[in-house]
Amino acid sequence: MFSREYFNYLLRSKRYLILFIFLISLLNIIGSGKDVSMFLQCFIAVVMCFAIPFNVFYFIHDRKAIDTFFSIPVSRKAMMITSLVFAIALTYLPFAAELIVYSIFQKMQVMQILIILAEMFIATATLITFNTSLYLLANNSMDGMIMTAAYTCMPLSILFVAFSFLNSYVCGMNNFHFEQIGYLSPLYISGDILYAHFAKKVPTLSLGLIVLLIILAASYYFLNRNYVDRDVERANTPSSRFFAYPFVIHFYVAVVLFLITSFFDYSYSSVLDFISDQFVLYLIVFAIYVAAHFLYKRKLYFSYKLPLIFVSAVIISFLFAGACRVTKGFGISYMYDPDDAFAVYELNGDCDRATEQYVFEKTGQYELDNWIYVNISTADRQGHPKESSPETLAIFDSFRRQAIEEFYSDKREIQFYNDKSYYTNLGVSSGNNDYYYSVQRQITLDEMLTLAKDSNVSVYINTMDDTYRLMSDGSLMTIYNYY
Repeated sequence: MFSREYFNYLLRSKRYLILFIFLISLLNIIGSGKDVSMFLQCFIAVVMCFAIPFNVFYFIHDRKAIDTFFSIPVSRKAMMITSLVFAIALTYLPFAAELIVYSIFQKMQVMQILIILAEMFIATATLITFNTSLYLLANNSMDGMIMTAAYTCMPLSILFVAFSFLNSYVCGMNNFHFEQIGYLSPLYISGDILYAHFAKKVPTLSLGLIVLLIILAASYYFLNRNYVDRDVERANTPSSRFFAYPFVIHFYVAVVLFLITSFFDYSYSSVLDFISDQFVLYLIVFAIYVAAHFLYKRKLYFSYKLPLIFVSAVIISFLFAGACRVTKGFGISYMYDPDDAFAVYELNGDCDRATEQYVFEKTGQYELDNWIYVNISTADRQGHPKESSPETLAIFDSFRRQAIEEFYSDKREIQFYNDKSYYTNLGVSSGNNDYYYSVQRQITLDEMLTLAKDSNVSVYINTMDDTYRLMSDGSLMTIYNYY
Protein backbone atom coordinates (compact mmCIF):
# COMPACT_ATOMS: atom_id res chain seq x y z
CA MET A 1 0.00 0.00 0.00
CA PHE A 2 3.06 2.24 0.03
CA SER A 3 3.59 4.34 -3.11
CA ARG A 4 7.23 5.09 -3.94
CA GLU A 5 6.24 7.51 -6.68
CA TYR A 6 4.05 9.55 -4.34
CA PHE A 7 6.76 9.50 -1.67
CA ASN A 8 9.27 10.89 -4.21
CA TYR A 9 6.74 13.58 -5.09
CA LEU A 10 6.50 14.57 -1.43
CA LEU A 11 10.30 14.71 -1.17
CA ARG A 12 10.46 17.06 -4.14
CA SER A 13 7.51 19.27 -3.20
CA LYS A 14 8.55 19.57 0.46
CA ARG A 15 12.28 20.00 -0.08
CA TYR A 16 12.33 23.47 1.51
CA LEU A 17 10.54 22.16 4.58
CA ILE A 18 12.99 19.25 4.80
CA LEU A 19 15.95 21.61 4.48
CA PHE A 20 14.55 23.91 7.18
CA ILE A 21 14.05 21.04 9.64
CA PHE A 22 17.52 19.67 8.88
CA LEU A 23 19.16 23.03 9.52
CA ILE A 24 17.26 23.56 12.80
CA SER A 25 18.34 20.16 14.10
CA LEU A 26 21.94 20.63 12.93
CA LEU A 27 22.19 24.03 14.61
CA ASN A 28 20.82 22.57 17.81
CA ILE A 29 23.47 19.85 17.83
CA ILE A 30 26.36 22.15 16.90
CA GLY A 31 25.27 24.97 19.20
CA SER A 32 24.84 22.68 22.20
CA GLY A 33 28.19 20.92 21.90
CA LYS A 34 28.50 18.17 24.48
CA ASP A 35 25.37 19.40 26.24
CA VAL A 36 23.03 18.46 23.44
CA SER A 37 19.64 19.98 24.22
CA MET A 38 17.19 17.10 24.12
CA PHE A 39 14.56 19.42 25.56
CA LEU A 40 14.81 21.75 22.58
CA GLN A 41 14.74 18.86 20.13
CA CYS A 42 11.70 17.40 21.88
CA PHE A 43 10.00 20.77 21.63
CA ILE A 44 10.83 20.93 17.90
CA ALA A 45 9.47 17.40 17.44
CA VAL A 46 6.20 18.30 19.22
CA VAL A 47 5.75 21.40 17.06
CA MET A 48 6.39 19.31 13.95
CA CYS A 49 3.83 16.70 15.05
CA PHE A 50 1.23 19.47 14.89
CA ALA A 51 2.54 21.46 11.92
CA ILE A 52 3.48 18.70 9.46
CA PRO A 53 -0.02 17.18 9.16
CA PHE A 54 -1.31 20.65 8.26
CA ASN A 55 1.39 20.98 5.61
CA VAL A 56 1.14 17.48 4.11
CA PHE A 57 -2.65 17.09 4.12
CA TYR A 58 -3.64 20.70 3.36
CA PHE A 59 -5.10 19.80 -0.05
CA ILE A 60 -7.92 17.81 1.55
CA HIS A 61 -9.65 21.09 2.44
CA ASP A 62 -9.11 22.74 -0.97
CA ARG A 63 -11.86 22.01 -3.52
CA LYS A 64 -9.58 22.49 -6.50
CA ALA A 65 -6.59 20.64 -5.05
CA ILE A 66 -8.56 17.66 -3.77
CA ASP A 67 -9.94 16.90 -7.24
CA THR A 68 -6.41 16.99 -8.63
CA PHE A 69 -4.85 14.81 -5.93
CA PHE A 70 -7.62 12.22 -5.87
CA SER A 71 -7.45 11.85 -9.66
CA ILE A 72 -3.78 10.79 -9.79
CA PRO A 73 -3.17 7.06 -10.44
CA VAL A 74 -2.57 6.19 -6.77
CA SER A 75 -5.20 4.74 -4.48
CA ARG A 76 -6.41 6.87 -1.58
CA LYS A 77 -5.17 4.36 0.99
CA ALA A 78 -1.72 4.33 -0.62
CA MET A 79 -1.65 8.14 -0.56
CA MET A 80 -2.70 8.21 3.08
CA ILE A 81 -0.15 5.62 4.21
CA THR A 82 2.64 7.20 2.17
CA SER A 83 1.86 10.64 3.55
CA LEU A 84 1.87 9.27 7.11
CA VAL A 85 5.23 7.57 6.54
CA PHE A 86 6.64 10.81 5.14
CA ALA A 87 5.33 12.89 8.06
CA ILE A 88 6.56 10.41 10.67
CA ALA A 89 10.01 10.15 9.07
CA LEU A 90 10.33 13.92 8.80
CA THR A 91 9.60 14.27 12.51
CA TYR A 92 11.29 11.19 13.91
CA LEU A 93 14.63 11.07 12.06
CA PRO A 94 15.97 14.43 13.37
CA PHE A 95 14.97 13.42 16.89
CA ALA A 96 16.65 10.01 16.52
CA ALA A 97 19.85 11.62 15.23
CA GLU A 98 19.84 14.05 18.16
CA LEU A 99 19.27 11.23 20.63
CA ILE A 100 22.16 9.20 19.22
CA VAL A 101 24.52 12.18 19.54
CA TYR A 102 23.22 12.82 23.06
CA SER A 103 23.74 9.17 24.05
CA ILE A 104 27.34 9.24 22.87
CA PHE A 105 28.20 12.16 25.16
CA GLN A 106 26.18 10.73 28.06
CA LYS A 107 27.66 7.24 27.57
CA MET A 108 24.27 5.59 27.61
CA GLN A 109 23.94 1.85 27.18
CA VAL A 110 23.11 0.59 23.71
CA MET A 111 20.03 -1.30 24.90
CA GLN A 112 18.65 1.78 26.62
CA ILE A 113 19.15 3.82 23.45
CA LEU A 114 17.34 1.22 21.36
CA ILE A 115 14.44 1.11 23.83
CA ILE A 116 14.07 4.90 23.80
CA LEU A 117 14.28 5.00 19.99
CA ALA A 118 11.57 2.34 19.71
CA GLU A 119 9.31 4.05 22.23
CA MET A 120 9.75 7.44 20.62
CA PHE A 121 8.93 5.98 17.23
CA ILE A 122 5.63 4.72 18.62
CA ALA A 123 5.02 8.10 20.26
CA THR A 124 5.80 10.00 17.06
CA ALA A 125 3.60 7.75 14.94
CA THR A 126 0.76 8.13 17.43
CA LEU A 127 1.00 11.93 17.63
CA ILE A 128 1.19 12.33 13.85
CA THR A 129 -1.74 9.98 13.22
CA PHE A 130 -3.78 11.48 16.08
CA ASN A 131 -3.28 15.08 14.94
CA THR A 132 -3.91 14.18 11.30
CA SER A 133 -7.19 12.47 12.16
CA LEU A 134 -8.28 15.57 14.05
CA TYR A 135 -7.23 17.86 11.21
CA LEU A 136 -9.25 15.82 8.71
CA LEU A 137 -12.24 15.64 11.05
CA ALA A 138 -13.05 19.18 9.92
CA ASN A 139 -14.06 20.32 6.45
CA ASN A 140 -11.72 23.29 6.08
CA SER A 141 -8.19 24.14 7.10
CA MET A 142 -8.96 26.67 9.84
CA ASP A 143 -11.52 24.35 11.44
CA GLY A 144 -8.97 21.54 11.28
CA MET A 145 -6.50 23.55 13.31
CA ILE A 146 -9.23 24.46 15.81
CA MET A 147 -10.29 20.82 16.17
CA THR A 148 -6.69 19.77 16.78
CA ALA A 149 -6.23 22.40 19.47
CA ALA A 150 -9.62 21.68 21.06
CA TYR A 151 -9.08 17.94 21.39
CA THR A 152 -5.48 18.40 22.54
CA CYS A 153 -6.68 20.61 25.41
CA MET A 154 -9.56 18.33 26.43
CA PRO A 155 -7.54 16.26 28.95
CA LEU A 156 -6.44 19.50 30.63
CA SER A 157 -10.03 20.71 30.89
CA ILE A 158 -11.07 17.32 32.33
CA LEU A 159 -8.28 17.74 34.89
CA PHE A 160 -9.75 21.11 35.93
CA VAL A 161 -13.19 19.54 36.26
CA ALA A 162 -11.88 16.65 38.39
CA PHE A 163 -9.95 19.01 40.66
CA SER A 164 -12.96 21.32 40.99
CA PHE A 165 -15.25 18.39 41.77
CA LEU A 166 -12.99 17.09 44.54
CA ASN A 167 -12.57 20.49 46.14
CA SER A 168 -16.19 21.61 45.85
CA TYR A 169 -18.22 18.45 46.33
CA VAL A 170 -16.02 15.97 48.21
CA CYS A 171 -15.05 16.54 51.83
CA GLY A 172 -11.34 16.05 51.90
CA MET A 173 -8.89 15.58 49.07
CA ASN A 174 -9.64 12.31 47.37
CA ASN A 175 -6.79 9.83 46.87
CA PHE A 176 -7.24 10.20 43.13
CA HIS A 177 -4.06 10.30 41.06
CA PHE A 178 -4.55 13.22 38.69
CA GLU A 179 -1.82 11.93 36.37
CA GLN A 180 -4.25 9.19 35.30
CA ILE A 181 -6.14 11.84 33.33
CA GLY A 182 -2.93 12.42 31.40
CA TYR A 183 -3.35 9.01 29.78
CA LEU A 184 -6.11 10.57 27.71
CA SER A 185 -3.42 12.63 25.99
CA PRO A 186 -0.77 11.05 23.72
CA LEU A 187 1.31 14.18 24.19
CA TYR A 188 1.39 13.68 27.98
CA ILE A 189 2.21 9.98 27.65
CA SER A 190 5.10 10.71 25.28
CA GLY A 191 6.52 13.29 27.68
CA ASP A 192 6.08 10.89 30.60
CA ILE A 193 8.06 8.22 28.74
CA LEU A 194 10.95 10.60 28.11
CA TYR A 195 10.85 11.85 31.69
CA ALA A 196 11.01 8.28 32.98
CA HIS A 197 14.19 7.65 30.99
CA PHE A 198 16.10 10.91 31.37
CA ALA A 199 15.01 12.18 34.79
CA LYS A 200 14.05 9.10 36.78
CA LYS A 201 16.60 6.90 34.98
CA VAL A 202 14.13 4.02 34.98
CA PRO A 203 12.37 2.18 32.13
CA THR A 204 9.04 3.61 31.10
CA LEU A 205 5.76 2.15 32.27
CA SER A 206 4.33 -0.44 29.89
CA LEU A 207 0.87 1.03 30.51
CA GLY A 208 1.87 4.19 28.67
CA LEU A 209 2.94 2.25 25.59
CA ILE A 210 -0.24 0.19 25.65
CA VAL A 211 -2.38 3.32 25.78
CA LEU A 212 -0.34 4.87 22.96
CA LEU A 213 -0.93 1.83 20.78
CA ILE A 214 -4.67 1.98 21.53
CA ILE A 215 -4.77 5.68 20.62
CA LEU A 216 -2.76 4.92 17.47
CA ALA A 217 -5.23 2.24 16.37
CA ALA A 218 -8.26 4.45 17.08
CA SER A 219 -6.67 7.43 15.31
CA TYR A 220 -5.86 5.34 12.26
CA TYR A 221 -9.46 4.11 12.12
CA PHE A 222 -10.89 7.65 12.17
CA LEU A 223 -8.22 8.85 9.75
CA ASN A 224 -9.12 6.09 7.32
CA ARG A 225 -12.80 7.06 7.49
CA ASN A 226 -12.05 10.76 6.95
CA TYR A 227 -9.53 10.21 4.15
CA VAL A 228 -10.22 7.03 2.21
CA ASP A 229 -14.01 7.27 2.55
CA ARG A 230 -14.12 11.04 2.31
CA ASP A 231 -16.61 12.83 0.05
CA VAL A 232 -14.79 15.46 -1.98
CA GLU A 233 -17.84 17.73 -1.57
CA ARG A 234 -16.92 18.19 2.10
CA ALA A 235 -13.98 20.45 1.18
CA ASN A 236 -14.31 24.02 2.45
CA THR A 237 -17.78 23.53 3.96
CA PRO A 238 -18.96 23.97 7.58
CA SER A 239 -17.59 21.25 9.86
CA SER A 240 -20.93 19.79 10.87
CA ARG A 241 -19.85 16.25 11.74
CA PHE A 242 -20.94 15.28 15.25
CA PHE A 243 -17.39 15.07 16.66
CA ALA A 244 -16.44 18.38 15.06
CA TYR A 245 -18.02 21.67 16.18
CA PRO A 246 -21.29 20.20 17.58
CA PHE A 247 -19.43 18.07 20.14
CA VAL A 248 -16.52 20.45 20.83
CA ILE A 249 -18.71 23.51 21.46
CA HIS A 250 -21.08 21.75 23.85
CA PHE A 251 -18.25 19.94 25.63
CA TYR A 252 -16.47 23.17 26.52
CA VAL A 253 -19.72 24.92 27.45
CA ALA A 254 -20.49 22.05 29.83
CA VAL A 255 -16.98 22.29 31.33
CA VAL A 256 -17.26 26.06 31.90
CA LEU A 257 -20.76 25.79 33.41
CA PHE A 258 -19.58 23.02 35.73
CA LEU A 259 -16.66 25.15 36.91
CA ILE A 260 -18.95 28.14 37.52
CA THR A 261 -21.51 26.06 39.44
CA SER A 262 -18.76 24.63 41.64
CA PHE A 263 -18.54 28.05 43.31
CA PHE A 264 -22.14 27.73 44.50
CA ASP A 265 -22.09 27.12 48.26
CA TYR A 266 -24.08 27.90 51.39
CA SER A 267 -23.10 31.55 51.40
CA TYR A 268 -25.87 32.00 48.79
CA SER A 269 -29.44 31.84 50.01
CA SER A 270 -30.76 30.30 46.78
CA VAL A 271 -29.90 29.33 43.23
CA LEU A 272 -31.44 32.57 41.95
CA ASP A 273 -29.23 34.52 44.36
CA PHE A 274 -26.15 32.81 42.91
CA ILE A 275 -27.27 33.32 39.30
CA SER A 276 -27.96 37.01 39.90
CA ASP A 277 -24.51 37.39 41.46
CA GLN A 278 -22.86 35.59 38.53
CA PHE A 279 -25.21 36.94 35.86
CA VAL A 280 -22.52 38.84 33.96
CA LEU A 281 -20.34 35.73 33.85
CA TYR A 282 -23.21 33.61 32.53
CA LEU A 283 -23.95 36.30 29.95
CA ILE A 284 -20.33 36.25 28.75
CA VAL A 285 -20.36 32.44 28.45
CA PHE A 286 -23.61 32.58 26.46
CA ALA A 287 -22.14 35.25 24.15
CA ILE A 288 -19.10 33.03 23.53
CA TYR A 289 -21.47 30.10 22.92
CA VAL A 290 -23.33 32.10 20.25
CA ALA A 291 -20.07 33.40 18.73
CA ALA A 292 -18.81 29.81 18.45
CA HIS A 293 -21.84 29.02 16.30
CA PHE A 294 -21.00 32.03 14.10
CA LEU A 295 -17.56 30.50 13.57
CA TYR A 296 -19.09 27.06 13.02
CA LYS A 297 -21.72 28.15 10.51
CA ARG A 298 -19.46 30.73 8.83
CA LYS A 299 -22.32 33.23 8.95
CA LEU A 300 -24.40 35.23 11.40
CA TYR A 301 -26.56 32.62 13.04
CA PHE A 302 -29.06 32.66 15.86
CA SER A 303 -31.85 30.27 16.72
CA TYR A 304 -34.29 29.80 19.58
CA LYS A 305 -32.47 26.52 20.22
CA LEU A 306 -29.33 28.29 21.43
CA PRO A 307 -30.79 29.95 24.58
CA LEU A 308 -32.95 26.87 25.17
CA ILE A 309 -29.94 24.54 25.11
CA PHE A 310 -27.86 26.92 27.21
CA VAL A 311 -30.53 27.34 29.90
CA SER A 312 -31.03 23.57 29.95
CA ALA A 313 -27.28 23.10 30.45
CA VAL A 314 -27.31 25.59 33.35
CA ILE A 315 -30.21 23.72 34.98
CA ILE A 316 -28.43 20.39 34.56
CA SER A 317 -25.28 21.82 36.14
CA PHE A 318 -27.28 22.85 39.23
CA LEU A 319 -29.06 19.50 39.37
CA PHE A 320 -25.67 17.80 39.37
CA ALA A 321 -24.42 20.12 42.12
CA GLY A 322 -27.52 19.33 44.16
CA ALA A 323 -27.00 15.60 43.67
CA CYS A 324 -23.42 15.98 44.91
CA ARG A 325 -24.65 17.71 48.07
CA VAL A 326 -27.46 15.26 48.77
CA THR A 327 -25.28 12.19 48.24
CA LYS A 328 -22.34 13.84 50.08
CA GLY A 329 -20.02 13.65 47.12
CA PHE A 330 -21.50 10.31 46.05
CA GLY A 331 -20.12 8.85 49.27
CA ILE A 332 -16.49 9.34 48.26
CA SER A 333 -15.66 11.08 51.55
CA TYR A 334 -16.39 7.86 53.45
CA MET A 335 -14.42 5.62 51.09
CA TYR A 336 -10.91 6.35 52.37
CA ASP A 337 -9.41 3.11 53.65
CA PRO A 338 -5.76 3.18 54.78
CA ASP A 339 -5.74 -0.35 56.16
CA ASP A 340 -3.41 -1.61 53.44
CA ALA A 341 -1.07 1.39 53.36
CA PHE A 342 1.08 3.63 55.49
CA ALA A 343 -1.16 6.33 56.94
CA VAL A 344 -0.68 9.47 58.97
CA TYR A 345 -3.53 11.13 60.82
CA GLU A 346 -3.19 14.72 61.88
CA LEU A 347 -5.47 16.71 64.18
CA ASN A 348 -4.96 20.45 64.21
CA GLY A 349 -6.92 23.02 66.13
CA ASP A 350 -7.22 25.54 68.91
CA CYS A 351 -6.90 24.55 72.54
CA ASP A 352 -9.98 25.01 74.70
CA ARG A 353 -10.03 27.04 77.93
CA ALA A 354 -9.26 24.00 80.06
CA THR A 355 -6.17 23.22 77.98
CA GLU A 356 -4.96 26.80 78.22
CA GLN A 357 -5.36 26.70 82.00
CA TYR A 358 -3.53 23.37 82.08
CA VAL A 359 -0.62 24.81 80.09
CA PHE A 360 -0.50 27.84 82.37
CA GLU A 361 -0.35 25.67 85.49
CA LYS A 362 2.43 23.50 84.05
CA THR A 363 4.58 26.17 82.37
CA GLY A 364 3.47 29.56 83.61
CA GLN A 365 2.61 30.60 80.04
CA TYR A 366 -0.92 31.68 79.23
CA GLU A 367 -1.62 32.50 75.60
CA LEU A 368 -4.98 32.65 73.88
CA ASP A 369 -3.37 31.55 70.62
CA ASN A 370 -2.31 28.12 71.82
CA TRP A 371 -2.87 25.39 69.27
CA ILE A 372 -2.37 21.66 69.20
CA TYR A 373 -0.86 19.30 66.67
CA VAL A 374 -1.45 15.55 66.92
CA ASN A 375 0.30 12.98 64.75
CA ILE A 376 -0.90 9.37 64.54
CA SER A 377 0.95 6.81 62.40
CA THR A 378 -1.03 3.63 61.80
CA ALA A 379 1.88 1.72 60.26
CA ASP A 380 5.60 1.98 59.67
CA ARG A 381 7.21 2.46 56.27
CA GLN A 382 7.58 -1.30 55.88
CA GLY A 383 3.82 -1.69 56.17
CA HIS A 384 3.83 -3.24 59.64
CA PRO A 385 0.76 -1.99 61.52
CA LYS A 386 1.05 0.01 64.73
CA GLU A 387 -1.50 -0.96 67.33
CA SER A 388 -3.19 2.31 68.25
CA SER A 389 -5.68 2.18 71.07
CA PRO A 390 -9.40 2.03 70.25
CA GLU A 391 -9.83 5.31 72.12
CA THR A 392 -7.34 6.98 69.78
CA LEU A 393 -9.02 5.79 66.61
CA ALA A 394 -12.46 6.62 68.02
CA ILE A 395 -11.43 10.21 68.72
CA PHE A 396 -10.07 10.71 65.23
CA ASP A 397 -13.03 8.99 63.56
CA SER A 398 -15.48 11.19 65.43
CA PHE A 399 -13.63 14.29 64.26
CA ARG A 400 -13.52 12.98 60.68
CA ARG A 401 -17.21 12.19 60.52
CA GLN A 402 -18.19 15.47 62.13
CA ALA A 403 -16.07 17.37 59.62
CA ILE A 404 -17.78 15.52 56.77
CA GLU A 405 -21.25 16.25 58.14
CA GLU A 406 -20.48 19.93 58.58
CA PHE A 407 -18.99 20.16 55.09
CA TYR A 408 -22.41 19.39 53.63
CA SER A 409 -24.37 21.57 56.05
CA ASP A 410 -24.83 25.28 56.58
CA LYS A 411 -22.10 25.11 59.25
CA ARG A 412 -19.44 24.65 56.65
CA GLU A 413 -18.07 28.18 56.61
CA ILE A 414 -16.85 29.16 60.08
CA GLN A 415 -17.28 27.56 63.49
CA PHE A 416 -17.23 29.55 66.72
CA TYR A 417 -15.98 28.09 69.99
CA ASN A 418 -15.14 30.18 73.03
CA ASP A 419 -14.85 33.36 70.97
CA LYS A 420 -12.49 31.65 68.52
CA SER A 421 -13.20 30.97 64.87
CA TYR A 422 -11.60 28.67 62.35
CA TYR A 423 -12.53 26.84 59.19
CA THR A 424 -13.79 23.30 59.48
CA ASN A 425 -11.99 21.09 57.02
CA LEU A 426 -10.90 17.57 56.31
CA GLY A 427 -7.95 16.98 54.02
CA VAL A 428 -6.86 13.64 52.63
CA SER A 429 -4.07 13.15 50.13
CA SER A 430 -2.10 10.16 49.00
CA GLY A 431 0.98 9.38 46.99
CA ASN A 432 2.77 6.11 46.37
CA ASN A 433 0.04 4.34 48.36
CA ASP A 434 0.63 6.58 51.38
CA TYR A 435 -2.37 8.26 53.01
CA TYR A 436 -2.35 11.55 54.81
CA TYR A 437 -5.40 12.65 56.80
CA SER A 438 -5.75 16.13 58.25
CA VAL A 439 -8.59 17.41 60.41
CA GLN A 440 -8.79 20.92 61.86
CA ARG A 441 -10.95 20.92 64.98
CA GLN A 442 -10.97 22.14 68.53
CA ILE A 443 -9.56 19.47 70.82
CA THR A 444 -10.44 19.23 74.48
CA LEU A 445 -8.01 18.61 77.31
CA ASP A 446 -9.52 15.19 78.07
CA GLU A 447 -9.07 14.15 74.43
CA MET A 448 -5.46 15.31 74.42
CA LEU A 449 -4.65 13.44 77.61
CA THR A 450 -6.24 10.29 76.17
CA LEU A 451 -4.26 10.60 72.94
CA ALA A 452 -0.98 11.23 74.81
CA LYS A 453 -1.29 7.84 76.56
CA ASP A 454 -0.99 6.10 73.18
CA SER A 455 2.67 5.35 72.37
CA ASN A 456 1.96 5.75 68.63
CA VAL A 457 0.63 9.28 69.05
CA SER A 458 2.61 12.50 69.33
CA VAL A 459 0.80 15.49 70.87
CA TYR A 460 2.39 18.92 70.56
CA ILE A 461 1.20 22.20 72.05
CA ASN A 462 2.54 25.44 70.65
CA THR A 463 2.58 28.82 72.33
CA MET A 464 4.02 32.09 71.16
CA ASP A 465 7.32 31.24 72.88
CA ASP A 466 7.72 27.47 73.02
CA THR A 467 6.65 24.11 71.66
CA TYR A 468 5.79 21.39 74.17
CA ARG A 469 5.14 17.69 73.85
CA LEU A 470 2.41 16.25 76.05
CA MET A 471 3.77 13.10 77.69
CA SER A 472 1.81 10.00 78.63
CA ASP A 473 1.89 10.99 82.32
CA GLY A 474 0.38 14.39 81.54
CA SER A 475 3.62 16.38 81.89
CA LEU A 476 4.83 18.88 79.29
CA MET A 477 8.32 18.56 77.83
CA THR A 478 9.85 21.53 76.05
CA ILE A 479 11.14 20.45 72.65
CA TYR A 480 11.70 23.84 71.06
CA ASN A 481 12.34 27.30 72.49
CA TYR A 482 11.91 30.31 70.21
CA TYR A 483 14.16 32.57 72.29
